[in-house]
Amino acid sequence: MSSYLLAGQTKVKSGDPVNDTDLTITLSGTNPIQAGATVGGAMTYFKGQFDSNQSVKKAEALVTNVAITDKDKREISVELDAQLKKNSDNNADVSIQAYAIATMETNESAAETGLFVIENTKVHNNDSGSVNFDSDIVDVQVVMSGFNISYENDHWIKKIEANTKNEALENGEFTFDVDCQMIDDSNHTGGGDFYATLIGTKQTDPNWKIKSWNPNDGKKTVSSTGTSGLVAAYVFIRGYVLKYQGSDDHKVKKMVVDAGNSNLLITENKDNGDGTWSYEVTFTPTLSIKDDSGNDESKSDSTLDLLVVFVETNP
Repeated sequence: MSSYLLAGQTKVKSGDPVNDTDLTITLSGTNPIQAGATVGGAMTYFKGQFDSNQSVKKAEALVTNVAITDKDKREISVELDAQLKKNSDNNADVSIQAYAIATMETNESAAETGLFVIENTKVHNNDSGSVNFDSDIVDVQVVMSGFNISYENDHWIKKIEANTKNEALENGEFTFDVDCQMIDDSNHTGGGDFYATLIGTKQTDPNWKIKSWNPNDGKKTVSSTGTSGLVAAYVFIRGYVLKYQGSDDHKVKKMVVDAGNSNLLITENKDNGDGTWSYEVTFTPTLSIKDDSGNDESKSDSTLDLLVVFVETNP
């Protein structure tokens, strides 16, 4: 196969807040990025922590302005923004990490080129998104590149979410609905924008797996098969729902949304001797919200939706 996806990870950036931080990512391998390649971003780690319990006005973690800066050097630039803040200037210490994703070709003249395409969009809470792909695209997956959610004033949190639903692909048009909001127990709702990287493919059986995870699951194991050895695997967040236990709202001291790439291990990469390979990866995500009075996330109602991508073509 000549077309594949390749991603490169940023360093963790921290601040209070992180504003307009520009980073350059160099993709692994030797093949240059071909003309016509498309790129997108994936927010894979966000952490915000106050010194003490606080009400919240705004929660933001964004990967934007993803662009190819040097095709031959395989360099891509991204901009990171992150904050968790109260109505005043009381900002939490925040950290953010992200991936840049690129469509790659091993041979521009090969028969199987252009198998993947990436589009980027943003959709407001309770709205619908619509993006047009070519009619030969048979599958589209949502990767969250960020969220930007605000109350009008600061309030406690009962639930915060950045998620998609009702995804459909028909004649090249991909549509989806968005829930991107935080709510308290007093009928206050803060809406915001869901930033999406959409990965479309012409393959009927792309080598990725859609998985759900909640804090009760612990370590996650995901298996797949292919026709050559595995060279990389990535875990991208499709969306999340983070809810306190019980029916009450609470202040926030710490919030974490983490896909688990920092502890990902390839635990099986086996040639079966019949033209197929077997793969297995393990990783442990984190999805957490806490105050300093012992209140924390619901282990059953808090959920991460994930896309695990296996890369088997040697880049």
